[in-house]
Amino acid sequence: QYFPEDVFRLNGHEVFADCGAFDGDSIEAFVRRTGRSFDQIVALEPDPINFRKMSDRVARYPDDVRGKIRLEQLGAADFNGTLRFDADGSLSSAANPNGSLQINCLKLDELLRGVAPTFLKMDIEGAEPDALRGAIQTITKAAPVLAISAYHKPNHIWRIPELIKSLRADYQLYLRPHNEECWDTVCYAIPAGRANTAN
Repeated sequence: QYFPEDVFRLNGHEVFADCGAFDGDSIEAFVRRTGRSFDQIVALEPDPINFRKMSDRVARYPDDVRGKIRLEQLGAADFNGTLRFDADGSLSSAANPNGSLQINCLKLDELLRGVAPTFLKMDIEGAEPDALRGAIQTITKAAPVLAISAYHKPNHIWRIPELIKSLRADYQLYLRPHNEECWDTVCYAIPAGRANTAN
């Protein structure tokens, strides 16, 4: 999940923006698949329990790897501010108007100012369209590979591809379920030159 080699291949100079980084599992998969050869990781995780787990995981990396990883206890959104959040240290932590926790949110266009991501992943429990709208400048200018979860709400299966295409018409889109009954379906958007041409 997130790194299907038959769709695109990672290179040794990736700048990976990981939204909904959970406990750092996708960071670990990315580091392993790149053989620790990458330029930068920026990982966002607003749940304090998950953020602590992720920080502990990253702390175990050697200095040369750890020094290229930036961790942010933030949510990605289409505004800069705060919102209510349910945080339980699980994969299901999500925004909720009645949530017990208040978290800070930031547009990716603000957070990644001066950074040109080559790969942007989002698995943020239904907030993906908002986060994409907060990354319009980043996506239109940098054209990163996108791996966007598209299964949290029924209409996301078409809304997310439509939104991505409205930002950059040149993306090549793939929808892939990574579990039964369309669970863990990811929309992959591949810019020109990044598709795996071996297929």
